[in-house]
Amino acid sequence: MRIATAAAVALAPVAAAAVALAPVAAAAVALAAEEPGGGGAGRSPEAGLLPSPEVQDPALALLVGIIRKDCYGAWPRAELERELRGNPRKTRVPFESLSEFRRRAGASGRSVATVNVILARAGAVRIPYDILGYHPGKLRLSGELELVEWRLGSIRYGVRERGGRDGPFEDLEDVTVWGVRRGRARMDVDGWLDALMGSRLDDTEIVGFALFRHRGRSVAMALGYNDHGRGYSGAFDLTEDRILFPHPPEFQAAGAMLRARLERLMGTTRRPTIGG
Repeated sequence: MRIATAAAVALAPVAAAAVALAPVAAAAVALAAEEPGGGGAGRSPEAGLLPSPEVQDPALALLVGIIRKDCYGAWPRAELERELRGNPRKTRVPFESLSEFRRRAGASGRSVATVNVILARAGAVRIPYDILGYHPGKLRLSGELELVEWRLGSIRYGVRERGGRDGPFEDLEDVTVWGVRRGRARMDVDGWLDALMGSRLDDTEIVGFALFRHRGRSVAMALGYNDHGRGYSGAFDLTEDRILFPHPPEFQAAGAMLRARLERLMGTTRRPTIGG
């Protein structure tokens, strides 16, 4: 799972966008075989927010709804909080850290949108989700994150089994990805948990996020590298509102594949060592 906690918070307005995330959020990154989608006219904020019915957390449902309904506009924290009033479900998203969430159309023929997550102040946000009953650490954020968004549609990819044998093919649907263009997001794992989990958890510099459907579930993903250049990813099940841990093999493969595609889109060339 690795940095799935970041995917969850990042899809939330405090970290990144529904999954942009999303921000979670927040997590969706063109690729030679893929065509980035057009941004379309989009919906204005006056059209009203339509929460995604398949996302359990009400705050993340709002953010995922903005993305999937292709809404453009600016939403200050007070407006998002008003949308949540009267909802019997309580969010775990730390809204007090958010100042404003913005989404505007991207350059025609290139990115679909640009997303800005503006915080009340830079600093560390305690991860509100747990791994094996423990809160794993903090997400350190700059005062503003600017993310570039692409739509990748449906993707089929192969999963390697242990020993390097070819495994089954998996399908992702409605794939959206975001690359960090400005600002910084870093997952800092508590030292004792880092030591306990070994290579399964590590401090990670986040370079992007993804949002997709897999086998009927909505999943957010965070993509990044640890301090030694090893590629890491983490998955958060938005439908069940939980971190997927241990990180499933099909999502390890998806993380490596999406990170490579995102870097082509962003024009970066960093090459990871082994890791998803």
